[in-house]
Amino acid sequence: LAELPEVKARIRQHMAAHYEEWVNAELPALDGRSPSEAVADPEGREKVEALLCEFERGAERMNLHPELLQGVRKRLGLE
Repeated sequence: LAELPEVKARIRQHMAAHYEEWVNAELPALDGRSPSEAVADPEGREKVEALLCEFERGAERMNLHPELLQGVRKRLGLE
């Protein structure tokens, strides 16, 4: 089923919505701060960068399209 175009499109929509919310979600990995808050200081920025690198490494396995993470990087000023 995952190879059907309509299923792929729905998964992509779901993942896009998830990462749209992720930017402002309070995360334990960031000491309860959101990625958009954490990038304001060097240590937080490094942690966000590490999370994004981990997502990028697992992108194929997690069915993530590269442009989703590129959009997150752009929103956070991590281009």
